Amino acid sequence: MTPVPPGQPGTTANPWSPAPPGNVKFTTFNPAGSANPGQAANNRLWQQGTFTGLDCNFTLEIELPTAASTVTLQLVHFSQPAQIEALDSSNSVVDKASQAPPQKVASTLTLSGAGITKVVVHSPADEVILIEFCYS
Repeated sequence: MTPVPPGQPGTTANPWSPAPPGNVKFTTFNPAGSANPGQAANNRLWQQGTFTGLDCNFTLEIELPTAASTVTLQLVHFSQPAQIEALDSSNSVVDKASQAPPQKVASTLTLSGAGITKVVVHSPADEVILIEFCYS
């Protein structure tokens, strides 16, 4: 299992993109129709209360260096729950999950399937933090 590296809250150039060969790549996206749609220029480590992690923006794509059969995410939301999809190399959904409704409560979600190469976190209100990400 590979945890997200720890850091301090704030906005910074994306330390995970471009990802060195063999590393997980985290990319956040702004929504269509926003002032800056598409890939976000910066990723942000966000602290809200006792939680610190990667701000998922409206969409977070996590690309794995090798295919996995299981991914586990620890997330917390402060408005609307996230929807998570695990995709294979052809971008077909192999599993999906939703966060539980309580706000400000960390939840751990495990998705499983053959050949997971990408995980997409959809944050409908831009109020989700990724605390930990593991894959195997």
